[in-house]
Amino acid sequence: MDWFFLNQGKEISGKIQNLKEMIVNSTIEIYNSIKNSKELLPIPAKCHYMYNLRDISKVFFGIGRINSFGCKSESDLIKLWVHECQRVFQDRLVNISDQDTFKTYLKTIA
Repeated sequence: MDWFFLNQGKEISGKIQNLKEMIVNSTIEIYNSIKNSKELLPIPAKCHYMYNLRDISKVFFGIGRINSFGCKSESDLIKLWVHECQRVFQDRLVNISDQDTFKTYLKTIA
């Protein structure tokens, strides 16, 4: 996340920059929650429920695509992080109960 804030320069406020460590730790925590979940195991009917470290990088890549005009407050960055986690992780889930399980993890971590 340091590269994101370096590229944005002084346009990003200090309060938003203080969130970068939390964003990184929360992303790793959501990844570990999904990987260790018994409800979201990759079974033959859900063989695409396999996640790897590339998925974490997809979250950061999505966050890095925004500019300072789109991220003016701490809540904007948190909303963006939630959106990117849903885009990367939740979009693979095929049924409502699995999506609800993911949303529970996301709410707990956020």
